[in-house]
Amino acid sequence: MNFFMKRVRMNDELFGNEKLLNSDDREEILIDILRVSLKKAVDDYNNLNNEYEDLKIKYERKCALDYFNSHQEKLRYVVEKLDESINLPPETT
Repeated sequence: MNFFMKRVRMNDELFGNEKLLNSDDREEILIDILRVSLKKAVDDYNNLNNEYEDLKIKYERKCALDYFNSHQEKLRYVVEKLDESINLPPETT
């Protein structure tokens, strides 16, 4: 049994029953099956691409936040050292 006939059997719930294997419209059935399979593949690709874009945006935001936080810590350290050098009490937040 070739690939396409197996596919007809696998997709018989979409297109009827086993009678389709012996149908004269086999080519049309196979084209319909390929069309459905291609549409599903395109939908899956689009969904994965959307997930990738969402993850990329989240990663970029996380990187920006990490960068900001690391510089904020450095700035806080510099301010503390300046406060110590001029003998001011530490800032309370």
